[in-house]
Amino acid sequence: MRGVAAQRAKLFIGGHWVAGSATFPVVDKYSGAIIGEADRASREQVGEAVSSARASFESTRLDPYERFRILRRASELVESNRQTLARTITAESGIPIADALNEVSRTVQTF
Repeated sequence: MRGVAAQRAKLFIGGHWVAGSATFPVVDKYSGAIIGEADRASREQVGEAVSSARASFESTRLDPYERFRILRRASELVESNRQTLARTITAESGIPIADALNEVSRTVQTF
């Protein structure tokens, strides 16, 4: 799809971006073109990610105002990248761009 740059999605484990044990292609459902590559986690990496997330959850407590600030910023970032995100959603899932734009809008509203 035009406007969607090929990218590689790595794994975020323990606060760091890491390579997976293998990769797999992300395919544009409309054209069949490869538009990116995603890392596949090994069983060990999944266990490490779960352990890291559990430890972080247990040790990190945000006050409501800090949580709000973080979620509000996430919402602003999604909104400011609305068109790019919608094009990517369309390329990855094959849904019409209008539906993808609605999906992005719902995401913004969720935050």
